[in-house]
Amino acid sequence: MRSALEAAGLKRRIDGISLRAQQTVISPIKEMALLADSVHDAVSLGWGLPSFETPAHINEAVRRALTENVAIGKYPHPKGLPELRLAIAEKLKTEWKIEIDPQEELLVTVGAQQAVATAFQAIIDPGDEVILFSPCFSSHIDQILLAGGTPRYVSLIEDEGWKLSPNDVDKAINKRTKAIIINSPNNPTGTVFPEDDLRAIGELAVANNLLILTDETYNFLTYDGSSPFCMFAIESLRRNLISCYSFSKEYAMTGWRVGYLRAEAGLIQEILKIHDATVVTAPRVSQMAALAALKGPQDCVQEFRSEFAFRRDLMCSRLDRMGRIFSYQQPNGAYYILPRINIPGVDSFDFALRLLYEAKVVTTPGDAFGPAGSGHLRLCFAVTSEAINQAFDRMEKFSI
Repeated sequence: MRSALEAAGLKRRIDGISLRAQQTVISPIKEMALLADSVHDAVSLGWGLPSFETPAHINEAVRRALTENVAIGKYPHPKGLPELRLAIAEKLKTEWKIEIDPQEELLVTVGAQQAVATAFQAIIDPGDEVILFSPCFSSHIDQILLAGGTPRYVSLIEDEGWKLSPNDVDKAINKRTKAIIINSPNNPTGTVFPEDDLRAIGELAVANNLLILTDETYNFLTYDGSSPFCMFAIESLRRNLISCYSFSKEYAMTGWRVGYLRAEAGLIQEILKIHDATVVTAPRVSQMAALAALKGPQDCVQEFRSEFAFRRDLMCSRLDRMGRIFSYQQPNGAYYILPRINIPGVDSFDFALRLLYEAKVVTTPGDAFGPAGSGHLRLCFAVTSEAINQAFDRMEKFSI
């Protein structure tokens, strides 16, 4: 089972529903939030929603645009505002040493979520396989299924800090393999995959003429000196590389729904077809907010990093106090921990539902993140320190 709603007893409609929809689910991350609507005073460690407000200079730039009657109600360019794409290109060059053509190699999207889904729609045919590293972001599974593809899971090695094994990837590649998706820092484990392993994956992709799609949502958020490797540095891979980025977490702009996709011009042109048919373009007002985020002061991002590092350490200290129930690998990126539930035969959906209804704590079942997530819970420390303490106070009193 992959659905928290079904685990809670929801009966799904089948008649008149496409097989495409039947085989997918609402992300259990969101399902648990929906179920929490009926629980008074629930505290959430579930949805990856930063507690911070969008920085004031971003909001103020949009207010000025509204006051000055800028054409916010008009369609922007299908690929995104030219000035925003130019600012994105400057950011990629400054931070990641990526030289790109902002007119031909960038597409502004409705968040990284739509960027990934649109890219899969453009590259996957029915029967194609996409390799995911499990535990993986739950929505990536459904995005592949909606595109007609088949997820092929390669398990990360939990006892080695959720390590990636290039040899296991090599063994998983077959004649049906079309692409590999990489999310580093990883959601839900917080792993930052090392350069050597990612270079090895890149070499496998080139040797087998595979596409690589990277989800870069958390590339700004690492700890303890870790730094994500930019696969654009692999020269031979550039033609086969699609990278998806987000403003949501880096600038506390989850509700603005804006991100972008970088790929070579030929891929962008094909992905643009899907983008145009599904969303037309990202909203102009959100793109203006994104432009303000890039052009304005960046100290807010460092403040977010520092606070997330504190909250990570706080959550780890609270998990240490519950060592009888949980064991975990400390994350070095993103803002999630995926502890193992130290109860033989435990079902993560059942456990998460008990926590919700009996302890009033929202978590995400590990089974949502592919086979290797079974028997785990994803806990998010993007919430306030007070919420973390309150949730763990309740879990410590919970009768297992």
